Amino acid sequence: MPIFDMNENEIIHHSNYPNDNEIKNIEFGASKSFFGKKEFPLCYLTDIIVPELPHFKSIENYDDVVCHYLDGICDFLNDDLNGRTFDKLIFCNPYGYGFNGREYSKEFLNKAGTLLNNNGEIFFLGNKSNSWVKYDNVNKYLNYLTVEQELNYTMELSDLTELSNTHNYITNYVYNLCDINKETIPNQMFTIKKIV
Repeated sequence: MPIFDMNENEIIHHSNYPNDNEIKNIEFGASKSFFGKKEFPLCYLTDIIVPELPHFKSIENYDDVVCHYLDGICDFLNDDLNGRTFDKLIFCNPYGYGFNGREYSKEFLNKAGTLLNNNGEIFFLGNKSNSWVKYDNVNKYLNYLTVEQELNYTMELSDLTELSNTHNYITNYVYNLCDINKETIPNQMFTIKKIV
């Protein structure tokens, strides 16, 4: 059975990754989830490797198979995506990039700034036990780097939204750690906006 996005359109594979300018959003480290495609229509899903799972366009019965929805392979920190920019960059509990120290934070924010359109935003969903996406770390390092003028772009952090176990992002999706066989439950959500 097909899966539909929030606008009731069937989720599809975008074969012209990353060159379709109609696609305005991109999720990094998506693994086997379809969160970005469902919640932010016109979204590419990417990961650094292909999970050892069948791709959804090659199966006939969605109900019987665990599958993934990736449009392309992407190393967030090292790929230029053919110079593309996006309205929204989506990260669900990232590991290996984000806010685990000053230099990682600087590298992450400057890279995100090159991929964002003016007034675009970075969307984070994660567990506060993950230092790469912990809101307190984000707030601390963004403030440090802004005061020290170490960022190439002006960035503005939203307020933190704490998620309960009944939030639709929690009840409707399964999130995995880097080992795709281990689950995690996000409990915080926030954005960082690129200010013109």
